[in-house]
Amino acid sequence: MTFSFKPHSNNRKIELQIEGLKKSTRKGIRKAFYFIGKDLVADARKSILDKNKSGIVYTIFKNGRRFNHVSSAPGQAPANLTGDLRKSVDFKVHGIDRLEFGADTPYAKALELGNPAGNLEKRPYLIAAIQKNEKNTRQHFAQQIKKFTKRT
Repeated sequence: MTFSFKPHSNNRKIELQIEGLKKSTRKGIRKAFYFIGKDLVADARKSILDKNKSGIVYTIFKNGRRFNHVSSAPGQAPANLTGDLRKSVDFKVHGIDRLEFGADTPYAKALELGNPAGNLEKRPYLIAAIQKNEKNTRQHFAQQIKKFTKRT
């Protein structure tokens, strides 16, 4: 389906409205990406901090005190020990094209995907957060685009 404009005084108004709609939609998409990123980071960090781990129990000595640390079992989100992985989980919005979400510690990829050479099974926390937020993602896009297009 195509549209064509014939010279008329209202054409400029229509063109301006279409331009405004494009800008509003872009703003809505960026804002939706922002809220999606916040949700993903919160869920990934929450899964790392979750105390329901069923892996091996280790005795850790820190500042002269003894602690028991329960590691994560394969298939569970990694257990929090130093907090480095949890703190490194973040996101960045790149225009209206892309939302980058992940963790940047050297061992983040091995935990998420597993490492057969290092005898480490998967401990997904990023993919689990994405799957958990699938419905929220659609809602954020719908809400933000609607919100910003109402303004034009």
